[in-house]
Amino acid sequence: MPSPSLPPSNGHSGQNGHHEPATPWPAQGQLYDEAYGQGNGASQLRELLALLWGHKWIILGVFVIVVSAAAIYTYSLPQQYQTSSLLLIKPDSPSTLVSTRGRSVPGLAEDRSISNQLFVLRQSRELAERVAERMDEMYDEGEGPPMMYNPETGERHSVQALTSRLASRIQASQGGEEIDAIRLSATSTDPEEAALIVNLFSEEYVDFARDRSRQSVQATYDFLESQSESLRADMEKAEQNLVDFMQREEAVALDEETSSTVSRITSLESERAQLRIELEMNRSRFNAQEENVESIEPQLAERIASDIDSELARVQEEREQLKSQIEQAQERNPDLTPNSDGNALERELARTQARIDRLDARAEEIATRYVDQALAAGGASPGEDSERGVGYVADQREQLVRQRIEISGMEARLSNIDEQLAENRERLQELPAQSLELAQLQRERRSAEQVYSFVRQQMQETRMTLESEIGNAEVVRFAGVPSAPFAPTPQQNMILAALLGLVLGGGFVIIREMLDTRIRQPEDIRGIGEHLIGVVPSMEAIIERDFDGERQITIDDRTVPTTLPMLVSPMSAVAESYRRLRTNLRFARPDEEVRTVAVTSASKGEGKTTTAANLALALASAGQRTMLVDADLRRPRLHTMFDSAEAPPLVDVLYEGVPDPEVFSTAVDHLYLMPGGEKVPNPAELLGSRRMEDLIGDLEAEFDYLIIDTAPVLLFSDAMALSPFCKGVVMVASAGTTDQRALEHAAHQLREVEAPLIGCVLNNYKAGDSASRYAYNYDNYGYAQSMKRLDAYYRDDDDQPKSRIQQWFGR
Repeated sequence: MPSPSLPPSNGHSGQNGHHEPATPWPAQGQLYDEAYGQGNGASQLRELLALLWGHKWIILGVFVIVVSAAAIYTYSLPQQYQTSSLLLIKPDSPSTLVSTRGRSVPGLAEDRSISNQLFVLRQSRELAERVAERMDEMYDEGEGPPMMYNPETGERHSVQALTSRLASRIQASQGGEEIDAIRLSATSTDPEEAALIVNLFSEEYVDFARDRSRQSVQATYDFLESQSESLRADMEKAEQNLVDFMQREEAVALDEETSSTVSRITSLESERAQLRIELEMNRSRFNAQEENVESIEPQLAERIASDIDSELARVQEEREQLKSQIEQAQERNPDLTPNSDGNALERELARTQARIDRLDARAEEIATRYVDQALAAGGASPGEDSERGVGYVADQREQLVRQRIEISGMEARLSNIDEQLAENRERLQELPAQSLELAQLQRERRSAEQVYSFVRQQMQETRMTLESEIGNAEVVRFAGVPSAPFAPTPQQNMILAALLGLVLGGGFVIIREMLDTRIRQPEDIRGIGEHLIGVVPSMEAIIERDFDGERQITIDDRTVPTTLPMLVSPMSAVAESYRRLRTNLRFARPDEEVRTVAVTSASKGEGKTTTAANLALALASAGQRTMLVDADLRRPRLHTMFDSAEAPPLVDVLYEGVPDPEVFSTAVDHLYLMPGGEKVPNPAELLGSRRMEDLIGDLEAEFDYLIIDTAPVLLFSDAMALSPFCKGVVMVASAGTTDQRALEHAAHQLREVEAPLIGCVLNNYKAGDSASRYAYNYDNYGYAQSMKRLDAYYRDDDDQPKSRIQQWFGR
């Protein structure tokens, strides 16, 4: 029965003798593919597992190398110890001062979110310098932790060098999602050194946070204190001048109108003095915060030090003028209120108030735009990643810009008060000289008293704020000396190395398989478009098992190669594969019997001579008179396999004619051998000659089958010269040796000369090798399973097959 992989016939004859249309033969491999689902997920998984199992020793080798390298690296590293402390970050304390008019003075409280504190810990070199200076003071020369000394020279590091080393050792992270805490940790080869670094950083950070929170408040208090003494002296001098003038001039009091004007001037002067003090306080706080931020981002002060936008200044000045007009009108008429439905003055007052509201909105819009532009100029925005510190810098920048806007508004207010004072002073100039001098002295005294009282009140509030500032950080848990090393972790490293070794080994095998273009299974031959007519398993296992690895044995006083299973092991799976090849060859062309077959290969060492010899033996064992011709005149070997050197060689027969066929007989029934003979200088011309064609015709008339062994196609042109005289050509490929491109190129060259190529035979196929994906593609119906079952069928009953586990351990 023909094999499913036989080529299609051109047609067949029905019972009436007429030809009917040929039934399309399934494509190469289609029967198995459709019947058994080749290419599905399960098949691909089996292929992958088979590939990995077949290269298990490579994977194991990579695994051992990776694990060994990881072990050497792990145990060569010094032990690292890590410890940590926990800092609690308290909520912001109410450190914002409030002026007498109820206007908040921003800038005394800073953003103390966890992300900002982490940024300061990671970026502030000042903090590391404080720790380095403290460590340098704690230990004398020759004392202290190892990090204070150069390991090579033994010299003590400078404070600057120690600062850099400390900054690289400390790590800060959030202490938890539900709590406002920071975890400080350090790693060192000395456990006591690690604990010392963490604890010093924790203590210095608490002091650093307290000093930083007091910085702006202290600047305000120092300014107020310096102003208090001079204002007290001014107040006492004003009182003494008033007393002296009244005693000298016997002045008693001013009239009501003059007294009202003096009171207004006094009020304006007092307000101006207080505003100037607040302005200086804001400037002092602004400068202090600017210095603090400048230590983190040095170019920040330059970016925001420009004057306020002229448009914003104009809007604020106009607003203050309109507000002053409303205040003057209400002072003259206390019952006057803005009313759009009232009298003419009330309607005018309502329009002025509406214009002030519009100016307020305009000022806010300009201020917001100015802040956005300042932030953009600084390259950051408040919404950026605060973990990297950009959010913290943006927050500080926004605070500074808004403070500058407020300072500009206070300056505009101050300018408006100066204008009002000038108007009221002109009114006083109209008074008599005595009344004018008395009014001025009373005004100076009242103004000095109010300003001094304001400054003293501010000093008290500032002192209370300063004393209440104890910082927003507290050490909850100091770092202890670790008892066990933090790194390296041998167990974890070995597990990761094992996983990595398996992944690298498997990846290497897969990549190697993808880059390997050698033919390994029948599927590869079909993949390049060639027809497969037979698969011959490797003889290595049988030779090793049955013949102790001997390449030749003696049968009836004759030396027989063990590579001829048709002679030495006729009941083996290998011999059965040659019988199957014989059957496939008989039905290769249903309309024409192929009696003359040339056997060749792409390159040397692929088993064409062995295949030709065993195919001839398979035909002879079926009772067919078979002539085996050694036409490989480059390297004739058939005569050594059958020990028949006495027969006339092919070269002599071509020149002298065909002798009696019986001179070519061998010890095997129905098998005749014509050896190649001596090497000739022109084998291709001789094999492609008319004499060779006539010789083949004569042999076809004498024998049932003619098997011709020829030289490799890619090495010599002999096969291409001889193949047109044959009815069929068989290409032999060796599994694991023949390159796909070489086989494809050899087949192409044969077709170029119109050689009747029947198909290919896959030789030396290792059916028991699980690396062959083909063994799993066709499952129980595949070549591998069939050959293994044949081998098991012919094996003695007492010789039980070994399991995979037994094979693994070699038992």
